Amino acid sequence: MRLQKEHVKQFINMKKLLMIIVLSLLFSGNASAETYKKFTKKAKKQGYKYSVSVYSPSNRYYQFSASKVSYDQAFKDALNTCKQKSWNDCKPYQRGKTIVYIYPSAEDVQITKAQNTCTRLGYSKGTNEFRDCTLKVMTSNTSKPPSTITVKPCGRECGYNCIRC
Repeated sequence: MRLQKEHVKQFINMKKLLMIIVLSLLFSGNASAETYKKFTKKAKKQGYKYSVSVYSPSNRYYQFSASKVSYDQAFKDALNTCKQKSWNDCKPYQRGKTIVYIYPSAEDVQITKAQNTCTRLGYSKGTNEFRDCTLKVMTSNTSKPPSTITVKPCGRECGYNCIRC
């Protein structure tokens, strides 16, 4: 009888633990949305009319901003904050209550991570050294500083994804 009561207690404790895990998984996916809602509510109380969020796919972080002037100004402020934090792949995610972001492919995320590594190492975007560094980091699958490699320049500016030229 005593043994049976202990099993019942263990079973109840396991059910509680399972419920906690399930609920935490349900609520964890909505954390950024709730945080953004709180941000916009606070911004409106302070007189800001336009709220936005930007998203960094490689870091999986959001940056919020608000402006009294326009959505464009709010996006500029958010993107500038991203650059200050060395999140070089921030994209507009939410404008007011509208989600405007399309998730990148896995290859785009890998390219961006390599570019962020090269930027942190001191290479300037748009240079051959930056392209070489990006290629080396992508092929080595590490974030260590690359050794010297030679890549034939493509003869034109490549823009955001310079490795694809």
